[in-house]
Amino acid sequence: MKIKIGFILSRPFVPFLNELLPNVESYCDITQLIADHNSEVKHLYMAHVNEMDCFIFSGSTFYQSLTKKIGFPEKPCYVIDDFEGNLNDIFLHLLLNDRQVDFKRIFIDTACSFNDYLGLKTFLKPSDWPHFNSIDDKNINMDELVSITLAQHIKLHEEGKIDLSITRFGTLVKILDDLGYKNVYMYPPKEYLFNFLMQIVSSFHLKRSQSQFSGAIVINVHNVSAERRESITGELNNYFMNLAQISGYDFIFQINYEKIEIFTSYRDLEILTKNFTDSTTLKAPMDQYEGDIIIGIGTGKNVYSAKVNAHKALDYSSNSSDLYFVNEENILLGPIGAEVLTSMDSIPSDQLQYFSNKFHVNHMNLQKIIALTKLKGTTKITGSELADYLKITLRSANRIINRIEENGGAKCYTEKLGEGRGRPKRYCEMTFIKEL
Repeated sequence: MKIKIGFILSRPFVPFLNELLPNVESYCDITQLIADHNSEVKHLYMAHVNEMDCFIFSGSTFYQSLTKKIGFPEKPCYVIDDFEGNLNDIFLHLLLNDRQVDFKRIFIDTACSFNDYLGLKTFLKPSDWPHFNSIDDKNINMDELVSITLAQHIKLHEEGKIDLSITRFGTLVKILDDLGYKNVYMYPPKEYLFNFLMQIVSSFHLKRSQSQFSGAIVINVHNVSAERRESITGELNNYFMNLAQISGYDFIFQINYEKIEIFTSYRDLEILTKNFTDSTTLKAPMDQYEGDIIIGIGTGKNVYSAKVNAHKALDYSSNSSDLYFVNEENILLGPIGAEVLTSMDSIPSDQLQYFSNKFHVNHMNLQKIIALTKLKGTTKITGSELADYLKITLRSANRIINRIEENGGAKCYTEKLGEGRGRPKRYCEMTFIKEL
């Protein structure tokens, strides 16, 4: 299904867009909505907002005019950079028509200090520099920028300093035409606009494909009596049912002995976790039941693969009180909500699996060790550092390190911290990492 785009553009932009349409019509449907004045933009937007997936504006003035009147638009909006212009084509055309063209008698309103005068000061000799826009504040209000820019055009023509105006603002073309001032509208480069459109199309296709993916939440109630498990399961069911009713999530519940499986859409799971960065809502029950439950979340191209991935995340969550996520590409992410997310393959490489078998250490813990060494910038770690990072006891961390050392994957030694500063500290060089 093609993306429907409402293109709100100035009249001078129309022939340029028409040339590009044959190259993009297989990717998207573009409806041209022509505005001769800023005051027409709101009407064009409101008349078509229900038909379109998004809107593109041929300049910032149109977009700012809309937001001033309606606030934040309901549909995604994209704005073509006012300061992207295909000046090379214009110069080439001028030179082909007149080899003696006088560049210093031209005013280029998109060339100003904050875009380094479009590179013209290095391209031309100072004696040939055209007139540049005197605006030097990139954050100036667009309406004010256009008004000041128009005044510069008129003043330079009236004073006889220029023969030609080159403008990127479509709404100025008719005004300059009516005044009898020669002008050229500066289109953006075709490559720029084509890539601009393709990025929008790709973004929408990605969102649509993701919305068709499935999401799953798996909750395990463990280490409690059967009576306590039944009570917690009922309370969790009520918690998530209430969450679905309040927030409009489309949840399907399935209770399987110790586990609650909740199936939903990728989009709902994404919203629930704020793009898989916030565990607050999901961890609320974990905090309430103090270790009696663990949760894993997963996404996949169908319900079954989302469920499998959620169970993979659950296995890793069982080693800590944190929440982990396995996505449709089998990448493990977590802890969700942490400042820094660790990304790991939930399916280990052959070499990593080899080391896991050799050391008798879970491949996830090996990936965590690798992540810790990257964070530290050294393959040398201590038991206490690993314990903090894995959120396990020092004894468990040392047991993991000892297994790796005993099976040839690490070299451990002690370093004295200095005279009178307590016992020597034990460091372990994770030599196996160099072989990956």
